Amino acid sequence: AMLVEGGSGTYLGSMDAEKIENGMSILSEENASLQKAGETILGAESGETSYSEAGEDYRLYYETIPEVNWKIIIRIWICRGRWRLFLKKTERLWC
Repeated sequence: AMLVEGGSGTYLGSMDAEKIENGMSILSEENASLQKAGETILGAESGETSYSEAGEDYRLYYETIPEVNWKIIIRIWICRGRWRLFLKKTERLWC
């Protein structure tokens, strides 16, 4: 999940602590796909969009917290129907 300020897109919560510590905005992401998704998120009260990162596709669902103008963003991995091999197990997963 991510939390960003609704005007500037500044990260308030993220799995990547550096983004918060450095006051980074979703609009200044190096990943152009995530940057574009950020533009979509900041331009609407709620909805969904998607982006790609490291060869994986993700769906983002977002909602505005109106009292503080923050955007809460949930990231879901999109399975494209391919085999996944777990590195620590010999099992395979079809999704």
